Amino acid sequence: MSDRAPRLPRVSTDPGFRVDHVATVAIGLPAERYDSLPSREAFYRRAFESIRAVPGVIEVGVAVVVPLTGNHWTASFNRTGHPVPPGERAPLVGWQVASGGYFKALGIPLKAGRFFDERDRPGNPPGVIISESLGRQFFGTENPIGTTINDGDERIEIVGVVGDIRRAGLAEEPRPDLYFPFERSPSQGITLFIRTEGDPALARPGIQAALRSVEPNVVIQSPRSMAEIASDSVQVTRLMLWLLGIFALIALVLAAVGIYGVISYLIRQRTREIGTRLALGASRSTILWMVMRRGALIVGTGATIGLVVGLVAARTLESMLYGVSAADPLVVAGAMAVLILTALAGCYVPARRAASVDPAITLTVS
Repeated sequence: MSDRAPRLPRVSTDPGFRVDHVATVAIGLPAERYDSLPSREAFYRRAFESIRAVPGVIEVGVAVVVPLTGNHWTASFNRTGHPVPPGERAPLVGWQVASGGYFKALGIPLKAGRFFDERDRPGNPPGVIISESLGRQFFGTENPIGTTINDGDERIEIVGVVGDIRRAGLAEEPRPDLYFPFERSPSQGITLFIRTEGDPALARPGIQAALRSVEPNVVIQSPRSMAEIASDSVQVTRLMLWLLGIFALIALVLAAVGIYGVISYLIRQRTREIGTRLALGASRSTILWMVMRRGALIVGTGATIGLVVGLVAARTLESMLYGVSAADPLVVAGAMAVLILTALAGCYVPARRAASVDPAITLTVS
């Protein structure tokens, strides 16, 4: 894989976390050597210490789900003391297993309470972190910190509230999310999230060496930066928008050619009239203005109809747009201006030709 830093995707939508200077590495531990909880705890404790010692590394965390990869995993949300009415199902919310360092590595802001830490290890009361939108939806103005939710027969205390993120993709609105502590049950396979001072690609060799110094047989897969993941997440949309842009340009050219043809035809139909006007003393500027006015009427009518139809059709593209409205006034005004100016330019040539007609020739045309 190239060490060249990828260009960040040019979208105005805030994913809720930082994608710059973050490396991701999926790892897997040998099952026969790490089949117990204490062995896995020991590995991750040593691995985190070794990675933090790599030059340029600022923070390291882990999580099951990599953001912006289309994940839609959900779990039932059951608040203690608020039973689900008979015949109804508990609401579904997104879920994630993450360490405290995950939030710090991605820059997900802490809104209340705390991140996961040593207090969330096995043997201590279980805790969970919720997203800001989940707090608004299920707690309103009530402070959720210290309240509990039900996970089967177990009650879990809410210990923190973090900012919303677009977990599945940039086109997805932030959803209510639950975060369970990785510290409580570290698994054999996980994804590391490592914040670096500079280009994450430059830190990859050191990170891989640090992991193998702790466990030589560790499986290292898919070393990528969050910037690469974010860029890939909009590749399909970017391609579709390029194609739409090409089609729009073709449509614009066809519209100009069509208007030119219509105006030329109208002028040929009025050749004798134009010659008569010139013979009776009409100036060439008057003829030019007459033809341009007819063209402007056609363009204005078509632009008005096109604007109405376009605004209706644009609603189907809203899911592909990031940070802008399908009816953004500046975008609509710019498109209208380009179309009108192009069409009027298409009218100018036949208008100028009409103004240059020789009356002696036109009056003899049958």
